[in-house]
Order: sequence, then structure tokens, then C-alpha cells
Amino acid sequence: MHIVLSGSMRFIERMREVGEALEARGHAVTLPAPTPADIDPRRLHGEALVGFKADLVAAHLQAIREADAVLVVNVDAPEARGYVGASALVELAFAVALGKRAFVLCAVGEQPHQLDVLALRPIVLAGDVDAVR
Repeated sequence: MHIVLSGSMRFIERMREVGEALEARGHAVTLPAPTPADIDPRRLHGEALVGFKADLVAAHLQAIREADAVLVVNVDAPEARGYVGASALVELAFAVALGKRAFVLCAVGEQPHQLDVLALRPIVLAGDVDAVR
């Protein structure tokens, strides 16, 4: 299965670990595109920042379009257990709208988007990538 990973870029190392585990089980994995080394998004403002983000979003949505499934790597964060941010919610909803399989790595704790995530009915893996089928 070809799986696109989503989640907060704060947790990119965990996404890489999950991706490696999935690949070891025979899955093809696409991670969010890294920021090019010559671009520091903290130095971008206004339309330059919006354009930069728009390009990243478009690339990730295209990857979802071409994949079989999306897995949100939603680990615990200071603000919530099983944190799902706005971008990951959009990506999960996009996948569901396209009829793709939808997974979240961990249970989604109380947070602003909890109901929205749960309403999409993703498969909760309870941290177990072996449950991806």
C-alpha cells in the first residue's frame, strides 16, 4: 500500500520512524516535503510566506491524490494527547473525500479539532503500525 504520512512538522523525526517501520513491512511511504535548505520560512512575510505554504500544501495534496491511504502521525504534544493540527485535519479530510483509507497513529485526545477528526472515522492504530492493512 502507498501511504502518505501527515502530522505536525514538529514531529518529523517520529514521522520518519513510522515511515521506516511501514517500509520494513512492504509499504511505500511519502513524507511531507522538507523545506529546501536555502529557504528559511521564518524570514518570509506576506505573500512570499503564503506562496511558500501554498506550494507545500499543493505538493502534499497531490501526493495524497496518488496514494492509497493517509496516516496522521498524531503524537502527544503539550497542548493535547494525540495532537492533530489544522493542516493534518485538512489532509485527512481530503483523503476521506477522495475515498482513501484514513489512519491516525494514536487516539485523538481532547483538543479543538477532536470532533472533526473523529467524524472522519479514521482507523485508530493505537501506536501499532502492524495494524495498517
